[in-house]
Amino acid sequence: MLRRLPKSLLLTIALAAVLGYFLYHSLYGGHGLADHEAKLKALETVEQELAAIKVEREQLERRVALMRPQSLDPDMLDEQARLALGFVRRDELIILLPDETGRVAQTGRQSTMIGTSNPLNLNR
Repeated sequence: MLRRLPKSLLLTIALAAVLGYFLYHSLYGGHGLADHEAKLKALETVEQELAAIKVEREQLERRVALMRPQSLDPDMLDEQARLALGFVRRDELIILLPDETGRVAQTGRQSTMIGTSNPLNLNR
């Protein structure tokens, strides 16, 4: 049967098959157009994450700069010490707000009023 077809038709069929092969792989192959679109979407997502991380890093760098010995901010020092140690002053009022479930958060630690030895239990 192949001997009856003209050679030009066989050549046309072979070239069409090769062209179809390359066309398919240029669209759907590992480096094709569809893969390129997926990589662009992934790149956009990663760039958004990077921007958010950069903002967070800048905020952290500003907070760290406030705690450096050359530019120590007394308010920042007071805030960090009170958070770490759980201290409150006599003239402060502590308001415990409920979380999204309606329960008051249990911290599992006690706070002490500065200048007294009586612990103030915040877990009530």
